[in-house]
Amino acid sequence: MTRQALWDANAAKQIGEQELDKLFEEEKKHYIRLAADTWKTLRSINEDHTLLKHDDLFDVLRPVIERDAKTIAGFGARNLPGPGERLWTRWHEWFTHYIVERFLEQEETE
Repeated sequence: MTRQALWDANAAKQIGEQELDKLFEEEKKHYIRLAADTWKTLRSINEDHTLLKHDDLFDVLRPVIERDAKTIAGFGARNLPGPGERLWTRWHEWFTHYIVERFLEQEETE
């Protein structure tokens, strides 16, 4: 599955409809910290920071978000699939993409 297939207008719409944007805002410090720590680790192992892109952060953060207790609980509160359930992968990948986008937007403004 390509990144384009992972994130499209439908994904953005679904994030809003399922109030995952609100989950992010409720736990913003947590998610930004996870992304920042992951980004810092990526930067520490790559001498040329200009080579690091959205997909690099997504690829490393995705399994973290997949196992994150706050994400799993937040999905459950919204009646979204949990780990191992049908469509879990799609939802947590969309949400991870959303987190990466918010983190990188913040990085650009700082």
